[in-house]
Amino acid sequence: MDKQSLIRDMKSYCNSSFVTRRKLADYMGIKDCNHVNKYLRGLERINGKYYFIPDVAARLKERCTV
Repeated sequence: MDKQSLIRDMKSYCNSSFVTRRKLADYMGIKDCNHVNKYLRGLERINGKYYFIPDVAARLKERCTV
């Protein structure tokens, strides 16, 4: 999956351009939302809890292995 496909899929899932930790955990199938902190660490937040989906997608692609 390329970055643009990931962004489109996440935006479709969230019905927004922003995602919370809980929504990201749900999207990834992770029960405990604390386990997605490693993907969100250092990213800019809006109102303390909303992350811009293209930033999150870029971080996920950085951390993926083949």
